[in-house]
Amino acid sequence: MGNFEFALVFFHRGHKLRPELQELRLGIQKAQEAIENSVGSPSSVKLENIGDLSFFHGKDEGKKEQELQSKKESPKSKKTERELLGELFTDKEYLEKLLEDKDLISRNGNKVDDLILSGINYLDTRIEFWRQHKPIYAWKRGHK
Repeated sequence: MGNFEFALVFFHRGHKLRPELQELRLGIQKAQEAIENSVGSPSSVKLENIGDLSFFHGKDEGKKEQELQSKKESPKSKKTERELLGELFTDKEYLEKLLEDKDLISRNGNKVDDLILSGINYLDTRIEFWRQHKPIYAWKRGHK
């Protein structure tokens, strides 16, 4: 069917469960060969970072600004976030306050900024997950 990547994943899963089966090792080998034949081997392509890459760096900073604006503009209810996150809500508030501290960000560079944003994004995905998994209205019914 041409789904060599999926085949490789499933052969690896099978090999992990049943390492004694030769058929699984052979399947891994054949799937890898099929991927290399269709795409090319990883050693045949060599990426280099020479030239003017400022275009890409400017895009990253613009993306960070967009994320910051969307965080400020999103009208999420703090009460709902507190209920969904539980103990993690205080961590999210702390990260948001850290993000506003311009002295910390400018002293330590963009790495701190990236870490803070990734933490906030993780907590936001948790909020969405819990909102979809078990909405608050279902919690209220469950408690009655």
